[in-house]
Order: sequence, then C-alpha cells, then structure tokens
Amino acid sequence: MIRIIGLYVCLISFLLSCGEETEQVPPDLLPKNKMTAILTDVHIAESALNTNGLTREQIDRAMAIRYQQIMKKDSVTYSQFSNTYDYYLHHPADMDDVYQEVVNRLTALESRTKVKDRKSLNIDSLRLLRKKVPILEK
Repeated sequence: MIRIIGLYVCLISFLLSCGEETEQVPPDLLPKNKMTAILTDVHIAESALNTNGLTREQIDRAMAIRYQQIMKKDSVTYSQFSNTYDYYLHHPADMDDVYQEVVNRLTALESRTKVKDRKSLNIDSLRLLRKKVPILEK
C-alpha cells in the first residue's frame, strides 16, 4: 500500500512538473515604449559609427561608451536593459511589437532627414541661381 501511495505521489509530482511553467516577469522589466526608445537609439548609434579603419576592439569600445550614454539618458541600468531584452527574446510576439515600432521610428527619422536634405539642396540651388553663378549664366 505504501508503494502504491508513493507511486501516486511520484506520478502526480511528475505530471505537475510537466505543466506549463509560469515564467516570472523580471521586476525591473522596462515597458515596451521605453525599450523601443532605447533600441532606436542603439540602432542609430550603431549605424552612425564609422567603422572604416577601426579595429574590432575600437568599435566595441566606442559602442560601450555609447551604450552607457544611452542608458544614462534614459535612466536605465545595463542590467535592466539586458534583463528586459532577454525577456523579450523569450516572448517573440512582444519583441516583434517592440521592433515594429523601432522600424517605424527609424523610417520616420530617415524620411525627415531626407526631406531636410532636399530642402537644404533646394535652398542651396536657389542661392546659386540668385548669385548668378557664371556656370549658370551660359
């Protein structure tokens, strides 16, 4: 009888342990909008870094400094960022939401930059015309 009870206890324990684990949300989990802002800044920093002629070590050092600046600006510790990033990696739907917004922000920023560049080019062209540059007088 004791063996049967022991077997039932083991079986029940096994079945309960096979159930879905409830993953704990890190207590310092950053909200999606804050994570989006940080990742947007990170991607801008990475793209702005001119890697021509730099060693991998120099690039890593420059990015480490930039990460510190971003974390300080957003009042976030690297540990909070890392824990949140790991959490979102294990929750693909949430990570997809975050990165969709990152892409939207980067696309909007790129569009605004292109418009500014075009306006600047147009203004420069108009200035050249107004000055009657000899090349344009022919």
